[in-house]
Parts: sequence; C-alpha cells; structure tokens
Amino acid sequence: MTALAGLTSSARIRRLALSVFAVLVLVMLVLGLLGTPASESPELLLALNILFVSLVAFVVSYLAAAAFKDSGAWWVLGLGAGILAFGFSSFVAGWLMGAVGTNAAVTTFGIGMLVSGGFHSLSAFGVAAGAGELQQGPKRRLVTILSVYAVVLGFIVYVAIVSSAGLLPQFFVAGAGTTTLRSMVLGTSALLFSLPAIYFLARFNGTGAAFLYWYGLGTALWALSLVALLLTEPATALAWAGRAAQYIAGLALLMGVLSLIVESRRRGGTVTESLFDIIREPGEDFRLLFNTATDAIVSMDESGGILAWNPAAERMLGFRREEAAGRRFVDLVMPADSRATIGRQLALLSAETGDLVIGEAAENRVVTKDGNTLTVLLTMSSRRAAKGWLNVIVLHDITGRKKAEEALKKAKARATALIKHAPTGMHEVDYRGPRFLSANDTLCKMLGYSREELFAIGPAGLLDEEGKKVFADRMRRRLAGERVDEIVDYRVKKKDGSTIFVTLNVALSQENSLTALVIWHDITERKLAEARLRDIANKYSSLFDNTSDGVWINNLDGKILEVNNAYCTMSGYTREEITGMSLSQLEASESPQEVAEHIQKVLRSGGHDRFESKHRRKDCSVFDVDITALYLDREGGRIAVFVRDITERKKAEQIKDEFIGLVSHEMKTPLTIILGGLHTLVADGDRISEEENTNLLRDAYCEAGTLADMVGNLLELSRYQAGRLTLDGEPVDIPRLLRLMVERAKAQHPGHRFTIRCADVPLVIGDRIRLERIVYNLLDNAAKYSPDGRTITASGAQQGDELIIGIRDEGPGVPPEQQAKLFTQFERLEKDSVRGIRGTGLGLIACKRLVEAHGGRIWLESEVGNGSTFYFTLPLKSKAQDTGEG
Repeated sequence: MTALAGLTSSARIRRLALSVFAVLVLVMLVLGLLGTPASESPELLLALNILFVSLVAFVVSYLAAAAFKDSGAWWVLGLGAGILAFGFSSFVAGWLMGAVGTNAAVTTFGIGMLVSGGFHSLSAFGVAAGAGELQQGPKRRLVTILSVYAVVLGFIVYVAIVSSAGLLPQFFVAGAGTTTLRSMVLGTSALLFSLPAIYFLARFNGTGAAFLYWYGLGTALWALSLVALLLTEPATALAWAGRAAQYIAGLALLMGVLSLIVESRRRGGTVTESLFDIIREPGEDFRLLFNTATDAIVSMDESGGILAWNPAAERMLGFRREEAAGRRFVDLVMPADSRATIGRQLALLSAETGDLVIGEAAENRVVTKDGNTLTVLLTMSSRRAAKGWLNVIVLHDITGRKKAEEALKKAKARATALIKHAPTGMHEVDYRGPRFLSANDTLCKMLGYSREELFAIGPAGLLDEEGKKVFADRMRRRLAGERVDEIVDYRVKKKDGSTIFVTLNVALSQENSLTALVIWHDITERKLAEARLRDIANKYSSLFDNTSDGVWINNLDGKILEVNNAYCTMSGYTREEITGMSLSQLEASESPQEVAEHIQKVLRSGGHDRFESKHRRKDCSVFDVDITALYLDREGGRIAVFVRDITERKKAEQIKDEFIGLVSHEMKTPLTIILGGLHTLVADGDRISEEENTNLLRDAYCEAGTLADMVGNLLELSRYQAGRLTLDGEPVDIPRLLRLMVERAKAQHPGHRFTIRCADVPLVIGDRIRLERIVYNLLDNAAKYSPDGRTITASGAQQGDELIIGIRDEGPGVPPEQQAKLFTQFERLEKDSVRGIRGTGLGLIACKRLVEAHGGRIWLESEVGNGSTFYFTLPLKSKAQDTGEG
C-alpha cells in the first residue's frame, strides 16, 4: 500500500508519467507516418478503445454513481455521466468503424465527446460555485442515477443508429475528408474538456490531492486529442497521435482510481467517500479547523459513541482523546439529570428528513474529569453518512460569562447602596425632561433641599442664568446625538441663598443613552485656591513657552505683559518687540468693535470666551486666528489670550465655498435651459413649428448631457477620495470607442470639425464606461478651448506594450507655467472666466484619476499659439490573453 501511495502521489512519478506519455504519443505518430497496416485495423481500434478508455471510464462512472448515492451531490453524478458518455461512445465508435464505416464511427464519437465535455464543464462549474446536494433519499437517488445513465447510453445508441442509417448530416465524406460540422463539434468538445482540466489542476495545486492531478491530466489529454482529431482526417498519423493521447488519458484516469483506493485506505472509509471529499472540499482544511477551534467539538456515531475529540475538548473537559474514544458522550460528561434529555434531542435530530440537521444552541451543564461543573452553550447537529447518522456536538464554555453576570448583579446591588449612602452628591437624570429620576441623601444635604423639593425644581432650576444656558446647550447637543464630555463648572444656588461651585461628572447609561448618573463635586474651596494660584501656574508653566499655540497675557488696558515663543514665530516679532505693544497694533479685524465686545464679555463674566479674528504680522501680512480669552484674576486685572493660526483652515473653507458656488452656477445654466425648453414645449408646443420643437429638445438633451457629465465627474472624484474607485475589466475596442465619443462630441459641439486617426490596435482590458468618460472629457475640453470651425483630432497607436491615445486641438495653447495647474482639483486657468468658458475644473482631474486607476499615465504637450494635445496611455493585454488559449 505504501508503494502504491508513492506511485500515485509522488511528484517524480508524475513527471516520469508525463515523459512516458509523450514518448507513447510520438511512437503512435511514427506508426501512423510509416503507414503500418495494423494502425488502420478496426479490430485494433476497438480493442484499444475498450482496454484504455471504456473499461476505466465504466469503473469511474460506477464510483461517481456510488458517491452521488451517498452524498446527493449532483456534480459528482455529472462527472459520472460525462465519463460514461466518453467511454461508451469510444466503444461504439470502435465497433462501428469495422461494422458500418468511417462516417458513422466519426459521427458517434464526435457527438459522444460533445455530451461528455458538456457534463464535465457543468460539473466543474457546480464544484466551483459550491452547489448543494439534491434533497432525495437513497432510493430516489438510485432512480436518478439509472435515469441519467440510461438517457446517456440511449442517446449514444440512438446517434449510432441514425448515423449508420445516414439520417444525420455527414461528419466524414469518403474521398472528400472531414466536414465543417465535425470540426465545430470537436472544437466545442475540446473547449468543454479544457475548462474542467484547468479547474481540477488548479484545485490540485491548492490541495495536493493526487486524484485531482490525474483526473485533470486526463481531461487535458482528452482536449488535446480532440484538437488533433479536429485538425486531420481519421486515418492519418496525426489522428493516431490524437487516439494515443486518449489512451494515455485512460491510463491517467486509472492512476486516479488507484489514488482514490489509496486515499480511502488511509482515511478508513470507502472509495466513494474519498471521491466526494477530495473534489468537494479539502479535508486538511477541516482537520485544521477541527484541531485549532477554541470550542470543544465532539463527533459521535448514531448510538452516541465518541468518534473524534478535538484538543479544545481535551482542555475544556480534561479527558484525553484516547480516554474519550468509544465511550458514550452523555455518560462521560453530562450530569445524570440531563443525560436523558440530551439523548432524546439526538434521537429527534436523527429522525428528521434530509441529510443534514442543525439544532439550536442551548445552555447546559457538563462535568469535567476532575469533577468541576461548567456551563456551556451546546449545539447539536446530525448528518446522514454512508454508515448511518453522524452526530456532532459543539461546546462553547460560558462559565466565565455566567460568573460575570452574577458578579454584575451583585455589583449593581452594591452600586445602588453606594449611591444612596455615598459621601458625595449623586443623582440620576433623564435628559429629555430634563428631570431628576433619583437623588441621594448627600446631594439633598449639600443643597439644603428635601428630595421632593429637588424633584420639583429640576436640574436646571438650581443654576444661575449663565449656567442654565450652558446646561440647555449641552442637553440640546446631547439629544442631537453629539458627544458631550467636556467638564463644566457651574454656580449652584443653595436653598439658603448662598452659592457654591460644582463640577458634574456624567456617566451615561449603557441601557438608555438618554439617562445618566451625575456625580457632584463641591469645588468652592478649590475655585478660591485656583484664583490665588492661577498667576503662578500661568507664569511658570512650561506649557506657556512650549505649546504650539500662541499665548500672551495682557492687562485691562490691552497692553501685552508676556508672550510665548509660538506667537513670536507666528507673527514675526521678537518677544522684546511684542512686550509692551497694544492689542490694537496686532489686530487686523475689519470689525474691531466685535473684538472689544468679546473682551468685555470676558470681563463681565469673569470667565472665558472664544472667537475668531485677524492679526497683522511684522511684514504687514494678515493671517486668521482662533482666540480663546481667559480672565485670570480680578485683582490684578489680567487676561490670558490663546491664539491659534487658522489660515490654512480658512483657505480650505474658502476653496470649498468657491467650489460649491462654481458647481451651483455651472449646474444652474444647463438646468435653466432644460427647464425653459420643456416649459415652452408644455405651454406653447401646439403653437410652435416642428423644427422649433426639435431644436428645443436638442438643446435640452445637450444640456442634460453636460449636467450628467458634471455629476459623473463629481461621482468619480468622490469614489476616488473615499477609496471606492473600482474598475470592471472587459476587452475594449479603442477605435470603436473613439468613434462613439467623437459622434457624441459632434452633437454637443456642432461648430467644430472632428477627425479620427487610429490604425488597427489590439484590444485593451479596461472599464469601458470609465474609458468613455476619459475620452469624452478630453474631447469636450478641446472643443471648449478651440475656436469654432477648428479641427479636433482623436488618435490611437500602439507603442511597445502600451496604447497611446491623443486628443489634439487647434486652440491658443497653454503656457508652460500654467500647465501644472490643469491636473489639480478645482483649478481652472485664469483666462477661462474672462473668455466665458463654462466648466468646474473637474474634467481633467477626473481623467487623471481614472487613467491612473487603469495603470496608465496622462500628460499635456502644448505650444502657445499652436494648439494642445492631451495624451494618455493604457497597458495592453498579456500574450496569453491575446491568443485566448486555454
């Protein structure tokens, strides 16, 4: 058995087999060339067909039928029907060659190959698509097998009879040779055989299963033999070489059968089970999943005896695989009070109709080897196998989760007691009110109110006017779904009229995002201490000099007392130059009164404010700033100002606003024309001429195309920026695409002349819709920048392994210093607006993104006064794609 396994799976043997097969083909070819009389013998042909093709084919078709009967996989039955058609048609053709004549034999063989190839391709497609099984019982499957095989055999017999009687079109005419019909049938059959050959050999490369290699080799040789027969007449040397390939394919198939026998012995199952498992799914992947799964997996026979026990089960339950094998699962790990229940559930699963039944996960207890009890989620499933039902149980340990749930219950109980008796104020609030849901004794004592009085006042009623505004704003943001987690200090009025300062820590409820637990911290003493220490903290904090934001401190007269390095760098002044300057010397705001009002607000509230303004650098340039002003102390009258340069952000906002305005304007023009034309047609359509009707519709159609192109470019750029620009590759005929886009451009720009210069070029693989957009954008751009009556030329030519496409215009050209701007988003040349050229500046950047997505490049060649040419490249297909060989 070891020697047989090496014979069928060794790479060296496979290479040797290929060499021997090639030699045999050459020998048969030489025999044909020498014209050996034996090579023309019908008896020899029949014997070779039976020995090397039919017998092996009948064995494999029997194995496939048995595998279908056990599994219900229709693609296995398809393989059996295909090989049966191959073997039987070869047998009948060999017999007809001597009994009836060449044409009947050739006809029967060719149609049999077409049927066989069709079954093989259909089966390979079913395997690749992961097709399911037919929901039939064993008896119904047997009827299906007999029906399919009988139809295949009967059809071939029928073809043999009608071809012998001369009722079918001639496949071979004596003295004239083969016919076009025979060539078409054999060519189609060769193609159908090549598809499963490629698929099974690719599957072998991924799984290493020897059967896939030999079966893929056999189908590949069948395809080659049909090609040989396609190219010649039946009795020639090349035809005998083709027959030799068929016989060698039969030997390869025999090697595949031997490999199945070896695999079945290794697995301890039947040959049909091995065939099903090898083709359907790599068994090694399942074993890897079985051995590395974190959940315990146990497989059992129909009586509940343990067959397999994965490492996770050993870790979870403590029993080694050897200890568990053969013992009943319910007796080994289930508590006595649940054994009967699990047994009944397994029996119910086995009683279900169908081949696979999966139960629902349920919570159960299991007992480990050392006597501990675990809580698990237990899922049972049953599958009908060749030797009865196979039961599988999956155990997911939730002991830790159950303990955590119990701990959580206890924690909630402790939390409730803690809130009630906590030394700090706590309450629960419903943000929708807002209203109190609960309040502990400490909060009532802190504020001097009873619980009933607090509930009547509500959370906002305890705050001063400024605090109420802040509280209402935070509630609005919170209810709108915004995250509100900044810490805010509130002034709270107690029942006796005194005021305290508090901070509120909010813990949102996980069950209900509109409720929260609020913890009160009395910071009155801290606020007083902060007032005394703020000057020291700000003066000596390393943050003052090292922060990336500019910071200064000024008095109430606006004189700057201190400044940090960041603001010096920002403004261009030295620290010595800024110190002592007035704020008015730095401010460049168009409304200085607004800045003064913000400062007064800070002074009145004793807190802080944030606003935007403009500052002037030492070189007199102006930059935008975001300012936060903080009142440090009343006695000293000092204000800390934090300055952040937001020039780039403002520029970005300006670009965005300008772009939105530009797009809105450009969209408005075609929409106005479309709506105006349609309104005229609706209101006055019966009073205007047919020619005016046509002109209005044409104008509306052209403007709708302009609008669609604009929206299309926006969508392409949006997909690119979001990382969702994907291409649908297909063969594209570039000359045809250029003609279509030129016709479209002519309709949009009737005042221009368009020409095409494109020799025969290969197909390219690309996204046809995106390539049309690229070409049309460039044609439209050329028309916009060319005077009426000028010629626009579209060209295409192959250069090396690239296809270069060019769009040339006779416009004014683009100066070198402005060419770099053309492929920048939202950029247009300055003279465009002067000339009244419509556009958003999106067309060329969309072309650039789409060309680069195809693996190409785009550039401009232009000379002022001599027009411009935009070029872009597309990579050509590989040689294998060009030939289309499979």
